[in-house]
Amino acid sequence: MAYEPMVGLAALAALLAAACTALARQTSRLRHEVEALGRALIAEKNRPPPEPPPRLYQSRQTAFALLWFPELVVDEKRKMIISVAAGVPHCAKCLRPMKLAGGVVDGRSAEEWICATCGDRRANTAADFTVAEAIASEAVREFLALHEDYRPGPGLKSDQPKPS
Repeated sequence: MAYEPMVGLAALAALLAAACTALARQTSRLRHEVEALGRALIAEKNRPPPEPPPRLYQSRQTAFALLWFPELVVDEKRKMIISVAAGVPHCAKCLRPMKLAGGVVDGRSAEEWICATCGDRRANTAADFTVAEAIASEAVREFLALHEDYRPGPGLKSDQPKPS
């Protein structure tokens, strides 16, 4: 019977040794994770700030009794107009966007701009590609007249502002 307490103590010692080994492994893993998180935090602090998103400017123009709200996308860091879009024509009476509707006139297909709210109608030629291009070019000129340190981006017309 003298050996039984010794066997129990040996089993307890083995159990404690296994627990200490598991604890040491867990501590080592946690230490590595903390070090990795510390490196990630330092890298995050050293990362340059993100570039601000391009800014959107909108103006208002009138052509052929239609309102236009062209939009310019501007990179303020590079002081450059990135893009310009004339948008769709709007009804001058109710300020709603016009819709392009097709139909038949004198046996030919024809399109016209129609206001869904007030029913105002305009010929498609009042808002064709050349008109939209003129609206976009005028928006660029107006912006450049107000912001002399900016320049048009690649592919945009670089018409200089007209002197007042």
